[in-house]
Amino acid sequence: MAATLPFLGKCGPSVPTSAVEYGTGQGIARNTGELALRNIVAVSGRDGHGTLLTTILNEGTSDDALTGVTMVGGQVELTPKPLPLASREAANLGVATTLGRTPATATLRGEPVRAGFVVDVTFTFTRAAPITVPVLVVEHERAYADVPIPGSSPT
Repeated sequence: MAATLPFLGKCGPSVPTSAVEYGTGQGIARNTGELALRNIVAVSGRDGHGTLLTTILNEGTSDDALTGVTMVGGQVELTPKPLPLASREAANLGVATTLGRTPATATLRGEPVRAGFVVDVTFTFTRAAPITVPVLVVEHERAYADVPIPGSSPT
């Protein structure tokens, strides 16, 4: 019996070594060039509508710009487009900051914008390389209850 256990252990589904782990209230973090994307998460008010949240920190000495955001299976509307990313400064998508800055918005529409789903979102920049990130879609509640969801009516 003991001889079959190692064999059986290899028959089950495998988990890729690049699997993404999410914790409660956490978004994902990625870097591309001198840009640091932090706390990336999508908030869904109802199926098919959502808001993308992230902070993009330009750690470099040259300005850059977010020129586009796309997702598999849906559309993303970025405002303003392009979003300037000044050297040594941060820009936020989705929510106002304690610095009093009005945030840029990335409105998501499409079938995969459902709480519990993971959607592939691609960020495109003027200088930095594009980056595709698996983004968790969370419910419009608790820590995310105040996030504006365009096109979604209150539930």
